[in-house]
Order: sequence, then structure tokens, then C-alpha cells
Amino acid sequence: MRRDDHIDVLRGVAILLILILHAGALAPGLEDRRYLQIVVGRMGSGMQLFFVLSGYLIARSWEETRRSSNALSIFAIKRIGKIGACQKFCVRGGFHGRELVNRSPYRIAN
Repeated sequence: MRRDDHIDVLRGVAILLILILHAGALAPGLEDRRYLQIVVGRMGSGMQLFFVLSGYLIARSWEETRRSSNALSIFAIKRIGKIGACQKFCVRGGFHGRELVNRSPYRIAN
């Protein structure tokens, strides 16, 4: 499957919207500025955009794969390979991230 630059740009916009949403949630004094709350709250649409783009790319990948005789197994192996690598990274990152947070001087008390 060839890459499309316009899809990558939209994915970048979606990620940027999500980052702004999370940064806004951590920003001190945001509760005093109602207009900023509204703007930051709208950044959640980045998640929907990201899911729509992911669904489109998965459907396009299936469309390109289904012409072969063993299409389902090829498609499943490709998907498991991509998801497995990401899962391994996230699980390892989660364990290491927990250690970093526990050692941080800015840790939030439980």
C-alpha cells in the first residue's frame, strides 16, 4: 500500500488536536477562562478524526489484500504484526513510564 501525504497530514492534525486537549487538561488556571475551556474541549474531535482515518486505512489495506487467494490470512498476519509491535512498545513504555513518574518531584499524591 502506497503512502498518501494528505492522510499523513490529517493524522498529524489529529495528533496535534489530541495533544492540545491533554495539555489543556493539565494547564493551571484554565477553569477561570471559560472561552479557553470551550476551545480546548473541542480538541477532542482529534480522536474521532484519528479513528476515522485508521478505519479508512484498514479498509484500504483489506481492499488491496483481498484479491489474493489466501487474503484473510495475509491480512490477519499484517494486522497482528503491526498491532503486536505497538502493543509491545506500549507495555514496555508503561512499565518504564511508571518508574519515571514515581521518581518525579512533581508526582501527584494518591
